[in-house]
Amino acid sequence: MISVIIPVLNEAKILDQSLSQLVPQLQGHELIIVDGGSTDETPLIAKRYGQVISAERGRARQSNAGAAAARGEILLFLHADMWLDIGAIEGVETAISVGYVGGAFKQRIEGDHPLYRLIERAADFRAKRLGIFYGDGGIFVGRT
Repeated sequence: MISVIIPVLNEAKILDQSLSQLVPQLQGHELIIVDGGSTDETPLIAKRYGQVISAERGRARQSNAGAAAARGEILLFLHADMWLDIGAIEGVETAISVGYVGGAFKQRIEGDHPLYRLIERAADFRAKRLGIFYGDGGIFVGRT
């Protein structure tokens, strides 16, 4: 089972849209949304889709709290504004099953501006050559 962990803080404007796209892909998996003290409708929206826990504000603190609550043997950390391609969940399972200890998705930024393509290429280079991933692309890791 994959535990999908999403730290959130005042994400009401995008959360419903992103979770409605994600949840159909999570059959048999766990969704944990970690709220860092939102003052908008984020917790109410999140409760419609998965388990919501509270943690001290901060992406690392919230991610760690989600990992501590997770039951899955694979942890997938996403940002609230991310969209996964169809088949991404199966790709994570395959990567771990063939021996990878973790990884990330290639980042794609919505829009046509040439600067977006440059940012994407720089992020891809950083991941492939330096082994450093941006959380914006989604990061997964198998439990040891």
